Amino acid sequence: MTEVTYPHEMISFGYWDLAADTPTRRYQIIVSGHLGGAGREAFRDFLIEPHGTDTALTADLNRSGLYDTLARIRDLTLDLVGLTCLPPRPGAGHEPDASGQSLWISLRPLTEG
Repeated sequence: MTEVTYPHEMISFGYWDLAADTPTRRYQIIVSGHLGGAGREAFRDFLIEPHGTDTALTADLNRSGLYDTLARIRDLTLDLVGLTCLPPRPGAGHEPDASGQSLWISLRPLTEG
């Protein structure tokens, strides 16, 4: 078997380079329903809190950690409801966002009310 390696600059091709160091950010991920024992074990490194009828998972993650978490949610067949990049906690060592604003992505349809 021949191993082929490429210089670091050649593998990006306009895609995010997952091998590069990425800043750590605080994320809150909302999944539908409540976690059972297997779900709680899978996310034991997260702060797990009820969020209405859903569950909030909060942790400090770099890009790779975020992708791993989303893959874990997929593998456990959990429904992703929302993803929020929270503002950094003071003194937490997070890299500040250019806008200083949090990002919220909701996967639920908006209800008129």
